[in-house]
Amino acid sequence: MPTVLINNEFNRTYAINAFGIRIKRCCASCSNKIFDDKGCRICNCNEKVILNPKECCNYWLMSESLSRAGLVRKDAPELRDLTERIRALREHDKELRELKRQLNRESNRRMREKMKARWRKCLI
Repeated sequence: MPTVLINNEFNRTYAINAFGIRIKRCCASCSNKIFDDKGCRICNCNEKVILNPKECCNYWLMSESLSRAGLVRKDAPELRDLTERIRALREHDKELRELKRQLNRESNRRMREKMKARWRKCLI
């Protein structure tokens, strides 16, 4: 599976898996890491004992689970239902934000009218 490397403005390197998901190249996403009895990551290839979270060596290889990230199983209709519900909630949220903007505009208009009426009374 070929990976495409991307460098962004924060000087981080990413790889793209087969499903188009961007995976950050670091020790945490490598398949060569192993854990010692204290839970520290150890690189299986370059024999470095403790790895920093953002380090990446030349032996980096995307882990099996991350290479499958983005794969939707056909036998999981609940995932499709969940994504549809999330999409509907986002649309509902957009509608609520627009209604709130309209309410604020109306409230501001009424406030301006009240202030103008008070100002006119002061002039009389």
